[in-house]
Amino acid sequence: MRPVLLVSAAVLSLAVLPCHAGTSRLFRRDIPAIVLQAFAAAHPTERIREQVLVTEGARTLYKLQYVDRKIETDVVISVEGAIVGTDRTIAVEELPPAVIAACKKEFPDARIRDAETITRDSVVTYGLDLKIGRDHFDAAFRSDGTLIKKDVPDEDASGRDR
Repeated sequence: MRPVLLVSAAVLSLAVLPCHAGTSRLFRRDIPAIVLQAFAAAHPTERIREQVLVTEGARTLYKLQYVDRKIETDVVISVEGAIVGTDRTIAVEELPPAVIAACKKEFPDARIRDAETITRDSVVTYGLDLKIGRDHFDAAFRSDGTLIKKDVPDEDASGRDR
């Protein structure tokens, strides 16, 4: 009975892996030298606080995070060593009015907990961490207020959609 249980556990763990396939934490020693050199050239005085390997579409990218004056910034670097973007924490007050208006329209009961600018290949979007009751979820908007992504939780315990 134990071998069947172990095999079942192994198969179950493989089935769960794709849910987390988009992001993997790394040790600094796992980052290619060309990526570290690109970061150092762009931010010579900053110290890497956290490093993550991410998959965005077909691209594999490294996110190297630093903090400057309490502002978290992720520098996004390709495997070839090219800086392709940044993710930077911003105050909710810094969001464009069109983004705030669109968020209120799309999610009238939501409270914006955190906001960030997401820049990829010179295109800026805004990522929001939202909360409705006990539910937390993410949404992304273009600067004109167009909703481009929402990760809304399933129905809550009362059966109402959120």
